[in-house]
Amino acid sequence: MIIGESSRHSDDQLYSQKKLIKVSLKALGSATYAPGNSTRSQRSHESSLPATLSLIFGNVDKFGGDIYYSAVTVMNEIIHKDPTCFPALDDLGLPAAFLSSVVAGILPSSKATFVPNGLGAICLNAKGLEAVNEASAHFHQKYVTAMNDAIVPLAKLTYWEF
Repeated sequence: MIIGESSRHSDDQLYSQKKLIKVSLKALGSATYAPGNSTRSQRSHESSLPATLSLIFGNVDKFGGDIYYSAVTVMNEIIHKDPTCFPALDDLGLPAAFLSSVVAGILPSSKATFVPNGLGAICLNAKGLEAVNEASAHFHQKYVTAMNDAIVPLAKLTYWEF
């Protein structure tokens, strides 16, 4: 083995692992929580999924922006498809893990405009809304700038442009 080849192999393996996680999360989002899918779990909050999402939110620097984006999307879909599961997710610490990642200011990707979707899902519950209101004072300026950059152009659109 040539020096440097081992490093390249490790990089390739890490890339493959991240790609697998990303694809798995996207599959969960599009298949398991798709509208009209009667086979989706009504108790997704009882699986290991919330713990996995919390792990991703707590380690954005290791997983990267694309996986973070996919994790937020899955959390968003879980809460929107079954808002009554919020208390269980809250007990497991999932909303708190997400809010902590936003407060930390780790701008995971250019897709930071998806952060309001996660915040909106959490706000469907009164306790979640309170948590978002408390955390919003501490949101890192990078997120606020990214969200404003995405929202302001949308706000300028007229009804006819949709």
